[in-house]
Amino acid sequence: MIFVPAYLNGHDGFINMPYYEALAGCDLGVFPSYYEPWGYTPLESAAYAIPTVTTDQAGFGLWAKQAAAGDCQGIMLLNRLGQPENVMTENLHAIFRRFLTLNEEALRCMRANARAIAVRANWKEFFRNYQQAYSHALDVAGARAEKLAAGDLKMELRHTFAGTVSVQPYFRTFTAVANLPEKIVRLRELAHNLWWAWNPRGRELFSTLDPKLWERMGNNPVRMLETVSTKRLLEASENASYMSLYDQILRQFDEYMIDRTPSPLLGPSDGIKWSQPVAYFSTEYGLHDCLPIYSGGLGTLSGDHLKTASDLNLPLVGIGLLYKQGFFRQVIDKNGAQTEEYPENDFSRMPLQIVQDERGDAVQISLDLPGRTLFANIWEVQVGRISLYLWTPTSRGTPPGPEDHGTALQRRTADEDRTGDPSRQGRDQGAQKAGHPAPRLPHQRGALGIPPVRTDQLPDDGRGALLRRGERDRSREHGVYDPHPVEAGNEKFSSELIEHYFANFVNWSGISWSQFWELGRKESGEGKPFFMTILALKMAHKSNAVSRLHGEVSRRMWRDVWKGFDESDIPIGHVTNGAHMLSYISARMKTLLDTYLGMGWERQITDPKRWERIQDIPTPSCGGRGMNSGRN
Repeated sequence: MIFVPAYLNGHDGFINMPYYEALAGCDLGVFPSYYEPWGYTPLESAAYAIPTVTTDQAGFGLWAKQAAAGDCQGIMLLNRLGQPENVMTENLHAIFRRFLTLNEEALRCMRANARAIAVRANWKEFFRNYQQAYSHALDVAGARAEKLAAGDLKMELRHTFAGTVSVQPYFRTFTAVANLPEKIVRLRELAHNLWWAWNPRGRELFSTLDPKLWERMGNNPVRMLETVSTKRLLEASENASYMSLYDQILRQFDEYMIDRTPSPLLGPSDGIKWSQPVAYFSTEYGLHDCLPIYSGGLGTLSGDHLKTASDLNLPLVGIGLLYKQGFFRQVIDKNGAQTEEYPENDFSRMPLQIVQDERGDAVQISLDLPGRTLFANIWEVQVGRISLYLWTPTSRGTPPGPEDHGTALQRRTADEDRTGDPSRQGRDQGAQKAGHPAPRLPHQRGALGIPPVRTDQLPDDGRGALLRRGERDRSREHGVYDPHPVEAGNEKFSSELIEHYFANFVNWSGISWSQFWELGRKESGEGKPFFMTILALKMAHKSNAVSRLHGEVSRRMWRDVWKGFDESDIPIGHVTNGAHMLSYISARMKTLLDTYLGMGWERQITDPKRWERIQDIPTPSCGGRGMNSGRN
């Protein structure tokens, strides 16, 4: 065995022969490649009538295994796929030992067999295979095109990936989507609408498939459908009881989605309609455990608002952020200490879909930042009748920018900039690209019944006109803001940081720096911090606390903004937040209330006569396990 670490071009200094001349004098050709799509080198070896070793990781090796004929094995296959390295080495050693024991007659037979197999490896033989492959590909593409034309493929085309020019390798993870039996194909549509989160029988459609798996999947129907066995899906599609439940739930779901009659609890719409919806902004939404993008009361409240808006048929569009890392998980280590883990969210296994344009490309919004442009993808979450659009930054077109200010605050602010937009320019872009008109009622968490304004009807010289020529007063007629009752929840930034990030905005808006500072400072003077809460309080039509006590706390916290006013006169009111009841009661409690209050009680939740019937419920019926199972 000779090892020559050089190209055999006739001038290697040792053999001094071209490769093919050296090859012709070999007794055995060994090509144990880890992977070759075809493998021309072992084919060339066989063409020279040389017994050849190839592997099951080479296309030629797999073909030769099928093409082999006769008693002599001129092509020897070394199994590498799934084999440990030591086992593969032993197998190759065994081939060498067996070959060295062969007599001249056996060698001549192997040489003839290798040559015969190589002769068959020509285009005359292979071309019909290409014809069959292309014909099959055309048939599949045609069938897929028909499904696409019929609209059945919308749920499958969830991800498109665009290549980028780079000298470095770029890896993408692709998720295969399970095929559902035709009879229950709408399970995926239902899984991607969080209507099931507050309808227990909707969840039953998924849990019934495999109760233990449902628990392991964290009550996530999207993960469930991609994990449950094909056999179980087929069994369910042929089960009469399951199909009866399937038909009932889908009929209930369709009736809910088609009905666009506003609830009588809403009162006058004041111009709000589905073509001109309320725009609802929140940094987090607590909708269900399978969407871990919330951590506390703000998210829970925002999620309840969206669900309630859906039930009341209130035209509303939610806008928020999609976090790659959601809330943390607490674990106890081996020393008994509590630690936190921050698992990354897998968007492909969550009930959301990336927003695409008519060509199937991901819709993006952009925001100019100092020294760079930020791009963000838009993901849609269906919450009953309501659409929630979540933004997450994308690396495409976003080169890493230098850290001009090396402080922790600067780094945190840079992270927030990835999805924040102080000028609301990005909010309009996102809504319009997602197929909605520019949103109205630009408030943070929202109260209802405020006269609408459409920002797309402002002067053509830019949305920045909101802050010049008196348009600021117009914006104050329509926005609603909910202040945070805790000091840590109200952010303030240094003047240097504000100047760094808002310089382009101030120039674009046409106002002076002194006017801008006045919008967010508690007191005048150079170097004073800029409060985002003060900016919101001054730009909003109304400021509402979320309870009476919260109102008292907020008026006391911000009394310096209204110097000379009695605390009771500070314009921060309050509303008492409710809860989306169906999200907090168990399936058994829902059945109990349906029985004694009557079907549809949740649509008349403020009717005192309905609630008088609660006295008719026998005491034993209210006890027992599962009546107070917490939030769904």
